[in-house]
Amino acid sequence: HLLYLALVLMPLLGWAATATGGYPVEFFVWHLPGLVGRHPELSSTLFAWHGFLGWTIVVLLVLHLFGALYHWRIKRDGVMTRMSLFD
Repeated sequence: HLLYLALVLMPLLGWAATATGGYPVEFFVWHLPGLVGRHPELSSTLFAWHGFLGWTIVVLLVLHLFGALYHWRIKRDGVMTRMSLFD
């Protein structure tokens, strides 16, 4: 659940940090409205949280990968077989 929460919060923090920095918020071809007015101090704080959350996602992803490898190679409890598309 933490990984899903982090994946939802990451773009929202980036959106808010960019908007409070006074920069236009672009998402591919769309121009998104700023969530909050220009506030440089808040922008730097939000960008710091955005970076921290990025590293948190990396750590959660590595833990998820090691958990999958643990079930596949050590525990051999059939979890990977149940999840596989190729049986």
